[in-house]
Amino acid sequence: HLPQRQHRHLPTTAASPSPTTAASPSPTSTARSDNAPIRVKQARARNYTGILNRVSQAYFVENERFTGDIDQVLKGFRSKPNSPNYDFSLALIDEKKAVQTIVVAKLEGLKSYTGLAYVTSLKSNSADTKAIICESDRPTQDKPAAPELVNDEAKCPSGYTQINSRRY
Repeated sequence: HLPQRQHRHLPTTAASPSPTTAASPSPTSTARSDNAPIRVKQARARNYTGILNRVSQAYFVENERFTGDIDQVLKGFRSKPNSPNYDFSLALIDEKKAVQTIVVAKLEGLKSYTGLAYVTSLKSNSADTKAIICESDRPTQDKPAAPELVNDEAKCPSGYTQINSRRY
């Protein structure tokens, strides 16, 4: 006769968990973040880079321009990206062409990330937008240069490699 398994239920809340709530069962909670392996911390940073790229694209579609104001882009979201491991920001390159997502490691040993949400072409009354994510080739706490736009295609800055789009 085998003993019955006990099932542990995590508490649920009506609101989505905040990355800064230590008691939250969320995998992005601050309490777990400090002890998480490097690969987990970097995966979270890549995820946030993709999220910031996508909300920048949505902002462009709604407003017909980009903005470098992260609070404006995330208006309406319950929580803003917040991590003991990374700083998050946006840098406006051109309100009609592109905005850079910047995710810089705060701690040694972590890679940094940059992204670019950009307009590729204008078709009738709408614009096509694309986005890329670039990962630093080595751990760094330095702010990355902006990706370049060449013939409607983005290229990662020196020292960074484009990550396959399936990852974001």
